[in-house]
Amino acid sequence: MKIKSSKNIDMKKLLIVWIAAAVILLPTRIYQLLKIVDLEQGFYLKTDFSVGFMYGFLAVLLILFVAGSYLSSKATEIKSDYSGNKLLGGVSIAVSVSMVVNVITQISTFLDLYKGFGSQFGVTTMELGEYMMKSGALSKLGEAVFALFSAIYFVLFGLGCFGEKIKIEKLRILAITPVAWSIFRMLTRLIRTISYIKVSDLFYEIIMILFMMVFFMAFAQVNAKVNEKGIEWKIFGYGFFASLMALICSVPRLVMVIIGKGDILSADSPLEIWDLLIAVFIIVYIVGLISCKKKEKSETEE
Repeated sequence: MKIKSSKNIDMKKLLIVWIAAAVILLPTRIYQLLKIVDLEQGFYLKTDFSVGFMYGFLAVLLILFVAGSYLSSKATEIKSDYSGNKLLGGVSIAVSVSMVVNVITQISTFLDLYKGFGSQFGVTTMELGEYMMKSGALSKLGEAVFALFSAIYFVLFGLGCFGEKIKIEKLRILAITPVAWSIFRMLTRLIRTISYIKVSDLFYEIIMILFMMVFFMAFAQVNAKVNEKGIEWKIFGYGFFASLMALICSVPRLVMVIIGKGDILSADSPLEIWDLLIAVFIIVYIVGLISCKKKEKSETEE
């Protein structure tokens, strides 16, 4: 239940804030990668005004997006009608394809780590299970498994957007697989025994995955129609911030690849195209909800 409701907080205004934030923060992060970050390790070589600025600005944006959505009565008026939204359908299928790429990538990494246990024989006393957990092999396997189911969910969601007779609300089990996928991604990063603050890539990735996780949970509830009343605001509050963090994690790396520095990006923080596509998916989905509300209001007035 909401403590307070304000009809003056329109989701369109938060969308404008999101666009402005992306325009400001993406060049700032690109500057950091070019000037003050060791691309191979992810550590800050030095800190300047941009570091504190990004942390402070992101903190303000988080409060603005979450509190603004929570306090807005308009956030609860959403009608999750994606049928006929071909742009959303196309992006959803693109996300599905990227998830398949993620499956292949993580399975390959899992097999390499599994084979690596043999080379540890005689050097360590770890059992296979302990080695698989500490090396991240199990979390990589979990990520691959749930990426596969997530790919199936996104392709079905995309087909539903194109008008196919697919009842997304019936796919309740598949709807939570992106949440499980995010959990295993988080586990992979948390087992890294380095500073989460000093390694900027890792810090931003953890924040991104955390908000992807809570967004996907709200997304699953709303679209599967499971106790969705009262949690609609999370689509906007968490979605805006998750998509912004995904852009911060992916776009600067894409720029590094384009300018020929992709080969020196940290092996632990490479360009992951699925993050970029998920950011696009979330914003297209949110814009679709805003447009749907406008259309519904216009039809009511007529």
